[in-house]
Amino acid sequence: MTTSVRAGADVLVVGPGAVGCALAAAALSAGRTVALAGPTAFDELHVSTPDREVRLPVSVITNPHDVGPAPIVVLSAKVNHDRAAADFVRNGVANGGVLAVLQNGITHRERMSVLLGDLIDAVSVVPAVVYCPAERLALGRVVVRGATRFTLPDDVGGRAVQQALADGYAQVRLTDDWLAAAWTKLMMNAATGAIAVPTRRDNRVFSDPEAADLALGIMEEVAAVARAEGAALADDVPRRALAALQGSASGHVSSIVADRIAGRPTEWAERNLVVVERARRHGIGVPLIQLTTTLLRLGEPGGEGDRSAPVSD
Repeated sequence: MTTSVRAGADVLVVGPGAVGCALAAAALSAGRTVALAGPTAFDELHVSTPDREVRLPVSVITNPHDVGPAPIVVLSAKVNHDRAAADFVRNGVANGGVLAVLQNGITHRERMSVLLGDLIDAVSVVPAVVYCPAERLALGRVVVRGATRFTLPDDVGGRAVQQALADGYAQVRLTDDWLAAAWTKLMMNAATGAIAVPTRRDNRVFSDPEAADLALGIMEEVAAVARAEGAALADDVPRRALAALQGSASGHVSSIVADRIAGRPTEWAERNLVVVERARRHGIGVPLIQLTTTLLRLGEPGGEGDRSAPVSD
């Protein structure tokens, strides 16, 4: 396996956490060479999925100065790690190419414009909607409990990423309505943050009838904001999103829940606060999201919810 971008890897994965390792294993299963980059070294990639196991020695690039350009760069670090990942990403896209952003939220392109600066005009930014019930058990050790699916815009960059993962175990869908896909996923993320984080529960919490009713109310608020933002969502999308959340891999612990339990900063702002901010812009009342977002913020380390605070991988 190729582990140095300078040696000609097809794909550079910046941020080899749960999703990053799952993506790396998917690219490897598709026959691509992969390089991993992040702040912490480990020597083995071990990803277990429901139907296969990928286990290979690796050498993680920990110094951004050792990263050269790659045709496809994947940013899978969490949003609150963007500053730490910035130099890895910039060096990876120094010659242009494709930057796939596997992060939560709806502001992928805006964030990458800030992160890349003048490089942005030469880069094809591909925002991704990620459905990957993966949990990191240790550095490089990840278990994926269900299907791995990525939804990407149907454009030149999206098609390049799809081709890179073709014939691997990940399912890649292209869409001409990425806005609707992103807001649908945000519904699920907002409900998970609002309910599973304070209760510190896995996704089975949504089998509780009262939790399901609360989740549906939250999703309906998100849908109202999404429509105001221009997303074409049918009336039944919140119920279908709730059914998908209830039917997802049993016992899966969302990454935001794992971060809260471990006392790490979470992506509460990108998953919940963003809805409050967009609702305010449109004059839409979202009392459930407003209340639960305040509780999420108060539960952050220090109780301040400061997105600028440095975090570790």
